[in-house]
Amino acid sequence: MAADLFGPQPYMGLPLLTAAPLVASALLSFRASLLVVVLACAASVALDLHLDRPATALFVDLADVVITGAVALMVNRARSRQEYRLAQVRDVAEVAQRAVL
Repeated sequence: MAADLFGPQPYMGLPLLTAAPLVASALLSFRASLLVVVLACAASVALDLHLDRPATALFVDLADVVITGAVALMVNRARSRQEYRLAQVRDVAEVAQRAVL
């Protein structure tokens, strides 16, 4: 947001804003990632309105953040499922190892 507010006029910090949901989905829970997506969408709209960008730019910027956020949430869900499956396999392996010992 600071890059948009204080950077030179042709510069847009939107790519950095769309990266936030991707990073959050790799590190946080689904709910926290969803919160980051919502906050990024709100920040995108607020910045575009504050900088008096045209409505088409506002919709394109919002669509960028929404699409990136949706992909990030899908990645988060897939990561969570994979972690759950790995935990199940680890538990079975531990039980089998104890039985052998």
